[in-house]
Amino acid sequence: MSEISLVRWVVRRTLWAVSVALGVAVSGGCAPLSEQAASVSSENSFSISRSSMNPGAVAIQLAVVQLDSDQRSAFEEFWRHLDPLKIPLSVRKTADENGLRYAVMSPQVPSMLPELLKSREIDLDTLDDLKRQMAEAGLLESPSRLVLHQRIENDTGEEYEVTTSDVYPKKRWAINDGDEMPLTGFGQWVKGVYRITGFPQTNGAVRMVMLPEIHHGVSRNRFDVSQRTFLMNESQIETKIPPLEFKVDLQAGESLIIAPNGTSQGVGDLLFGHRHAVAASSKSIERLDEGDHQPVTPLFRFLIVRLLHLQSETAFDTGDGGRLTTVNHQ
Repeated sequence: MSEISLVRWVVRRTLWAVSVALGVAVSGGCAPLSEQAASVSSENSFSISRSSMNPGAVAIQLAVVQLDSDQRSAFEEFWRHLDPLKIPLSVRKTADENGLRYAVMSPQVPSMLPELLKSREIDLDTLDDLKRQMAEAGLLESPSRLVLHQRIENDTGEEYEVTTSDVYPKKRWAINDGDEMPLTGFGQWVKGVYRITGFPQTNGAVRMVMLPEIHHGVSRNRFDVSQRTFLMNESQIETKIPPLEFKVDLQAGESLIIAPNGTSQGVGDLLFGHRHAVAASSKSIERLDEGDHQPVTPLFRFLIVRLLHLQSETAFDTGDGGRLTTVNHQ
């Protein structure tokens, strides 16, 4: 072997030895990191952690539930487990005069609520041949009772609109504001909406301001004001209902429940109704309770506003789960 070849052979052996040594060192140093990464992945279930909220931001969960006519008694049983006394008597009285009722649900959810939320089994006799075949093959699911279900994170004083009713091609309404003559109106493409705003309190509660509105008419370009700027937005006519605006303080885990009171007076049936719902009289309810089989029709809807979390100035939520909806969260 020549001198040059010998030098090359020594260099290659030296480089190989260094590579082996580095490989052992790298593999030995990476083991704890791999175990740590696996531990973190297992703990977080491979989920993306929720981003931090702005100081003073409020996280709430919203649900609009559609009930059927044969769920009336079950809903009344559920309502008996709620606490209406957390809302001032004057507010509840005005609500009742307009066909509405309010109550607060504790963090301990009544057992009958999951039953109310269960999807109805598909009635094959009401389906055409194609849909019946799809249902028998497991390709057709019963529609969910949750017309809306979302989580939002709003900053202090930030508004959020929730549509609570079906859309009526034509609808009249009457609002009792304490005067002898109610405020009446009529519109096309009418729907009920609640405007929700949260204001954190010093005691850890959040004051929820609930303002119902009636949106109607064909959507057109209209002037609006946002952050001191005039904007042109496509929207319907928005008729606010100040006599029915109210406030309630919620602690984390508590829920505000808003529902019609079962009468046809006021705007309760508009704000939480279905255009195909049939107003049941007391006699029809009695026949239903006696076991007389009647066709199942939409009954009414109700709104659940649950306070999930309040972001303080110094605390940060580290729970799992991502933000489903962000509203003007910068």
